[in-house]
Amino acid sequence: MEASAEQIVAALRGGRPVVVTVASGSMSPTLATGDRVVVRAGSPEVGDVVLIRGAGPPILHRLIAVLRVGPLGRCVHTGDAAGARAGLCRAEDLLGVAELPRRRPTRGAQLHHLLSVLLGRITRAPRDP
Repeated sequence: MEASAEQIVAALRGGRPVVVTVASGSMSPTLATGDRVVVRAGSPEVGDVVLIRGAGPPILHRLIAVLRVGPLGRCVHTGDAAGARAGLCRAEDLLGVAELPRRRPTRGAQLHHLLSVLLGRITRAPRDP
């Protein structure tokens, strides 16, 4: 049984690393489904693979960009797999940093993922009657 986000946060805050199992193919070819990855507390940087708290179980994705608007921070993340969809999360939802090499995305890739997240949110926004 995998640890819950709360158990992971407690371990990381206590200075203990956690081992998580990759649940999908979104990080291929870097990671395969079933791979186990060590995650530690830390300050993630763009290009790091991070563990993110989501609506379901935590996910591993690469941090693409950090957006700061006043005191709020939002992070753009995506898998390494071709065609992986980018996501947006709150900075406080970044639980830890995976012990994997950092690969900084190109400016073009950052812009592409940022626009896909922002345009996706706009096109899915409810319309006024």
